[in-house]
Amino acid sequence: TAGAKDLKAGTDTLKTGMDTLNTGIDSLNQGIAVMKEQSPALVDGVGQLKDGSVSLKGGLDQLMRDGIRKIANL
Repeated sequence: TAGAKDLKAGTDTLKTGMDTLNTGIDSLNQGIAVMKEQSPALVDGVGQLKDGSVSLKGGLDQLMRDGIRKIANL
């Protein structure tokens, strides 16, 4: 009957949807695993960025002090 065909088509569509969902979940899990692997490098990068900004600030402070000293000596 038409109802049985509709039911089968609906069931097939549902199965395809579930397969797609499972594939998506697998992909998400793989992505999470990759992020976990990469996170130490990310943490190192952030640390280096912080160190660099501290060094930059120190250099700018030194430049300002030297510049003020030179202006004062003029």
